[in-house]
Amino acid sequence: MSLNDIARRDAATITQNDAEWAKAMTLHSPTGQNLSIKGLHTYHSLGFDAQKQKFANTPNGHINFTEQQLVDGSYTYKNSQGDVDLSNHKVSVHDSEGVLRTYDIEQWFPDKTVGLIMCILGEYAIQ
Repeated sequence: MSLNDIARRDAATITQNDAEWAKAMTLHSPTGQNLSIKGLHTYHSLGFDAQKQKFANTPNGHINFTEQQLVDGSYTYKNSQGDVDLSNHKVSVHDSEGVLRTYDIEQWFPDKTVGLIMCILGEYAIQ
């Protein structure tokens, strides 16, 4: 087993271990497809104001999950050029208070080395 294979396995173990850090979440495609996956979720109120050059109380959310879960779940997440494209997709996940929130996926950053996709989340709606 190569070092890259070990890194991919470890990334999957960490991001999907719901006995530790991972959370259950559901992806929602613009075509109505839904897929339950596990991943890491953070949402806090710390951002940076570039004009004032200081920290600001700004909502900031991310999720991280393995691309393999999308493949295994037959979830449509690539465009016609074969690139990851999560335009108009959403994700639902419970916050620290147990409230189910649905976020817009605004940006996505696939990591083809270890097979993770990190997404920046937008505004949310309470379910």
